[in-house]
Amino acid sequence: MPFPVRSVQIDGGSEFRSLWTGALTVSAVSDALAKHQRWHNAERPPSALDYDSPLEHLAKLQNTPMAA
Repeated sequence: MPFPVRSVQIDGGSEFRSLWTGALTVSAVSDALAKHQRWHNAERPPSALDYDSPLEHLAKLQNTPMAA
């Protein structure tokens, strides 16, 4: 960081409390993050990509010759 961190303030994640029922461990968070990342990249169909998932869109781009 470009400056020293003197303190960190948190509210304990109250906005997410209802979504998490188990113990908060590195392993559990890592597993949940990996699951979300798979969904985000492989299943989520954003309108900006013509309702293809990001992985489907990437595959189409890789199979399309670049314009000269």
